[in-house]
Amino acid sequence: MAKAPIFRVVLVQSDTLLNDSITSFDFDDCSDKDSLLKLMMYFESPERLDEPDLREGEFINFQYGYAGQNLSAVRVARISSIEPNYGPKFTVTVMATDLGLLMKKNKLSKVWQQMTSSQIVQAIANKYGMDSVIDDTFFEWNFIAQANQTDYEIIHYLETIERHGNYIFYVQDNTLYFVNRPLDRDSVRTFTYGPGNSVIKNFKPKASDLKKKPDSSNTEVKSYYDLNGEEINGKSTEGETVDDTKLGRYSANIKFDLFGAELPQRSGLDIVADEVAEILVTPTRNQQESDNVAAKRKKDEALNDHIASLTIEMDPSIDLTDVITIENVAQRHSGNWFVKCIRHIIKPGSALSTLVLTRNAINLNITDSDEADEVNDSVGPDEKNNTRMVSSFFFDENGNDVTDEVNNESSQ
Repeated sequence: MAKAPIFRVVLVQSDTLLNDSITSFDFDDCSDKDSLLKLMMYFESPERLDEPDLREGEFINFQYGYAGQNLSAVRVARISSIEPNYGPKFTVTVMATDLGLLMKKNKLSKVWQQMTSSQIVQAIANKYGMDSVIDDTFFEWNFIAQANQTDYEIIHYLETIERHGNYIFYVQDNTLYFVNRPLDRDSVRTFTYGPGNSVIKNFKPKASDLKKKPDSSNTEVKSYYDLNGEEINGKSTEGETVDDTKLGRYSANIKFDLFGAELPQRSGLDIVADEVAEILVTPTRNQQESDNVAAKRKKDEALNDHIASLTIEMDPSIDLTDVITIENVAQRHSGNWFVKCIRHIIKPGSALSTLVLTRNAINLNITDSDEADEVNDSVGPDEKNNTRMVSSFFFDENGNDVTDEVNNESSQ
C-alpha cells in the first residue's frame, strides 16, 4: 500500500482544525534547544487574524505520519508568534514551541534547602503543570541557591553537578526530562546505505575539527579553597568519572597526515592525564561536585566527536535520545548514533525527516582492550521491519470518533 503523508493541526481551545489553510508543515524537535513547529498558512482574508482563537499563547495539538500506518503521538505546542505577510497572497507564518519556553521567562531568587536534584526538578515541573520523566538522584544538598536565574537555568545547573556528569535535561511537548544520558539503550532502527535504497536520502558525517579542538578533551575546574587554604580542583581525568557507554568503536579522526606523522586523536576514551585542554572557574562546594562539573563538560565534548545529519523518508516513530544504527558505510562512520534532533517537513509531494546525530568513539588501538566491552553494539530492525507504531485517533468538533474517515480521505 502506498504511503500517504498526513498531518493534523488543531487549536485546542476552539477545537478548530487548521489543515485546509496550511501549505507546509515543519516541526524541529530538539533536545538542546526549544522544539519549534512552523506552519506556513494561506487565508482568503486578513480578517481571519481578528478571530479570537488564533492568538499568541494558544495551544496547538498536532500529529503527523502516514494514513492508516505509522503516526506520531499527539504532540502539543504553544503559539509563540504569528507573522502575517501582505503580499500578492495573504500568508501567515505561525510559530509554536514546546512548553519549556515558559520556564525561561522569569528570573527568580530563592534557596532550595535539604532537597535532592530530582526533588527540585520535580517541584519545578509541578509548578508549571508539566508531566515529568525524572531519574532519581540521591545526594541531598544542604542548599541550592537560585540567584536571579530562570527555572530553566537552575535545572541546567543541576544537570551539570549530578552523578559524574551523566544527566541530561530537556523538554518535549508538555513533559520535562531529567534523566541519565541513555547511550546504552538498544538501537531502534537500522538504516543501510546503498544502491536501490529509497529510505536514506542523504547521510553526511563530520568529524570534530582538529584545527579548532585541542589535543586533549580533559577539563579542570578551578573551584574554591578549603578551610586550610588548599585549592580544590575537579578533573575529568579521574577514572570514576569516565563511565559513559561508547556508541562507536572507531575515532572519526585520521591517525596520520600525508607525510606519515601521527596526528593528535580525540575520542571518548582519550585520557591524557597530564594534559588539560580547558580550565573552568566556577564555584562548587566539594570535591565530588567539582569532579562532576568537569566530567559533564568532557562527556558533552566527547559526544560531539562525531556529528552527522541523516535525511530519510519521513519516520514519525524515531524519538529524541533514541539510538539508531547506520550500516554499509565506511567503518569509521558505521555503527550506532545518538539522536539529538529530528526535523519533519511535509510539503506537497514531499515528506522528509532530517536527524542530527552525535556519538563518542573508541580509537582503533584499544578496540581489543577491556574498554571495548563498553561499546553499545546493539542493532535495530531495518526499515522493512519497523514495527514501532503509535495508535492515533481523530475526533470532530462534537467529540465523535472520525479516525477511519480521516484515514480514508488522506489515502485517496
